[in-house]
Amino acid sequence: MNEKGETDDNSLKGMASNGEDFEKRMQEFGVTVAHFHNSANQIKSQLNKIEYHQVSFTSAPIV
Repeated sequence: MNEKGETDDNSLKGMASNGEDFEKRMQEFGVTVAHFHNSANQIKSQLNKIEYHQVSFTSAPIV
């Protein structure tokens, strides 16, 4: 990641690759892939709600 917060697509592909022992390492941490995806989706959903409310609040007419 550079100073602007941009990432190179190639570096992201490397992070997403599943090595032979990826699932084993995740289980050692106490995290299953399904649990990780569920948690990530919950976070994404909450962030979308926050963004929706921010847009609604800033675009509401002032009375």
